[in-house]
This record gives sequence, C-alpha cells and structure tokens, in this order.
Amino acid sequence: MKLSGQFKDPAVLPPILLDCGADPSLQNDRGETALHEALERDAQGSLDAVTLLASAGTDLSRCTTYRETPLHLAARKNRPSTIAMLLNNGAAPNAQDLRGNTALHLAAGKGYHEVVCLLLARPNIELNAPNKEGLTPLHIAVESGFIKVVRMLLQADTCDLTARTKMSLTPLDLAQQDYRRRSQPEMSHVLTQELERRRSHDTITQC
Repeated sequence: MKLSGQFKDPAVLPPILLDCGADPSLQNDRGETALHEALERDAQGSLDAVTLLASAGTDLSRCTTYRETPLHLAARKNRPSTIAMLLNNGAAPNAQDLRGNTALHLAAGKGYHEVVCLLLARPNIELNAPNKEGLTPLHIAVESGFIKVVRMLLQADTCDLTARTKMSLTPLDLAQQDYRRRSQPEMSHVLTQELERRRSHDTITQC
C-alpha cells in the first residue's frame, strides 16, 4: 500500500490496491502509511486519495516515527480542504508531534489563516497547549510575526495571554523582544490592548 503515495496520480492507485485487499495501515521505515505519503503530493491528488483512504477505515491519527499525524502534514502544507475532511472524519485535533507541536502550532507558525480558522472552530481544540519548549500557538504566531493569526487567536476568550514558555516568557515578552528586529510595534500594541481589555472586564465583573 505504500506505493500509492509514490504514484504520479495518488487518486488512481489506492482503489486498485484496496480492491486487491491491501492494508492501508501498513507503515514504512519512517512510520508513514499510504495516507501520510499521499499528503506529500499535490493538493487535489492528495485530497482524493485521502478521502478514499479515510472511507476505507484508515487510522487518521496514526503517527510516524516523528509523531506526525496526517493532520500535522496537512497543516504544514496548508491544505484546508484536507484538514476539514480529516477533522470531519475523526482525526485528533490536539495530537502532538515529537516536538510537542499540534496542527495549530504549525499553522500559526506559518500564517495559514484558513487552516487556523478551521482548527479554532473545533469545540475540543486545546488552544493553549504548550509544546516541548512551553510555546503555545499564540507564542508561535507572535514569534513568527503573523499579526492576523494573533488577532484570530485572541478572539477566543480562553486564549491565555499570560502563558509562559520554559524560559518564562509571555507572548508580550516575545513581541517586545522582537520589536527592533521585526519592526512590528503593532504586535505589542495588540497584545497590550487585549490584556488591558480583559483586566477591565475582570474589574467590572468583580464589582
């Protein structure tokens, strides 16, 4: 079944192999299944193959040796249609790779707005999940300089602006550290403004 991911048109070979009784859960020496390999191909071809493999009962959360699930690959390659299909078929949205990154970490770090939007729409998304360095998706978006993604994350009241990394840095600390290098004073302003808004809201609520 691994050959399906290496076929020029990944939408063609899987049906033939599945009809012959191939096991779509077989993994190569990197821990990749046919689903992982299909995701490495062009967007439309991989979507067709992924749809077929999912309907065949393939484990959508199977990890590679690097702990990458198909959702991680789709997020890294900015495949919103594939992301939606995987999520709608039960893929685990909060799975972490070897570095502790979720699909949301990867999308936030690349500025993939549509993928971020799809992930944030999941009711069980762990918005503040830290990776191995203690970085949340908000930390990652701030550090990468994607102001639009930062705004999207902050729309969720559960987004933790005070979360600290292993180096004890908040998202605002990162924004201020990167100010001169990235010339994005707007990042610090947006975070500071949201912190003040939440503090004001808490004060009014207590009254």
